[in-house]
Amino acid sequence: MRHSFEREVGTAEFRTIPEDPGLPGLVAMRAAGVAQTVPELGLGREPVGLTVRAHRPGRRMTLEMSVADRHLALKVYAQDPSPEVALCEFFATAGLTGDRGARVPPLVAWRSDLRILVVGWLDGPTVFELLKRGEGERAGALAARWLELARTLSFHSGRPRGAERVLRRSAKWTARLMAADKGLGTAASMLAERLGRSLPRESTRCLTHGTYHDKNILDCGDGPGVIDWESSGWGPQELDAGAFLACMSWRAVRDRRFPEAMRASRVFRSWIATQQMDERAVAWHEAAWLMCHASRAARRPHEDGLAKGWTLISRAHGTLEGEVQEEAELA
Repeated sequence: MRHSFEREVGTAEFRTIPEDPGLPGLVAMRAAGVAQTVPELGLGREPVGLTVRAHRPGRRMTLEMSVADRHLALKVYAQDPSPEVALCEFFATAGLTGDRGARVPPLVAWRSDLRILVVGWLDGPTVFELLKRGEGERAGALAARWLELARTLSFHSGRPRGAERVLRRSAKWTARLMAADKGLGTAASMLAERLGRSLPRESTRCLTHGTYHDKNILDCGDGPGVIDWESSGWGPQELDAGAFLACMSWRAVRDRRFPEAMRASRVFRSWIATQQMDERAVAWHEAAWLMCHASRAARRPHEDGLAKGWTLISRAHGTLEGEVQEEAELA
């Protein structure tokens, strides 16, 4: 009878969750339920509510989990999440998993064999939501505050990150743009060549997030919260700075209701000017991430994606030339 109960619970919990045979942890939980698959959580027979928050088929899925008075993020991966676990443990040692000041989600449980990771859920609006509220200056200040802290963290065992890796990824973005529109793909190829000829020197390295954008940065009231560390590593801080600026340009291009994105950019650029950062390297990474956003935009022709892709690629070329465009030029 117990086996029957476990299977029934698993089916109920995952009724609205898509199947993905490439994620062994998801397969196990669909069969037996969360409580039996991750007993470290001590769930017992409490009903579990699950909502998909992100899913890259065959690679990873993030589920928001609510059970009794607990609010957690349940992550399942195709690859070993051990590097992220090590980073979570470092954050705990550094005092960054509490409920005051700058923070990250605490590690709650993990199953290395099934590639399951459970962390706490941070409350607060994302930077994306701050932009919609008209709080662009606070959004830019929060993004800057975390990077200022990250520079002081002595975590040196992360995976290597930097311009060469980003340049390799640009081949995929260029191919997507070429498939969407030959002219746009040609412009992207020219951009990739320019990026290849101007690789920045990256001698100063620290903890980098890897996907530092407006939905991974939260306003926790008395400081920033930063989530989703699966792409983190050891690399130049200019990578995260450029990624954030590219995201702000993308917001301004994608939706003209986002003038706050440019206000966030101005605050963030003012902070960069006070730091010992290579501004040319920031521009390099910003241009590269603009190409990434362009490749995503071009895959949405029903949203005027090609026109937005052209704007972003043009913006990337201008960025390499040292131009800083304002909201009116991006709209």
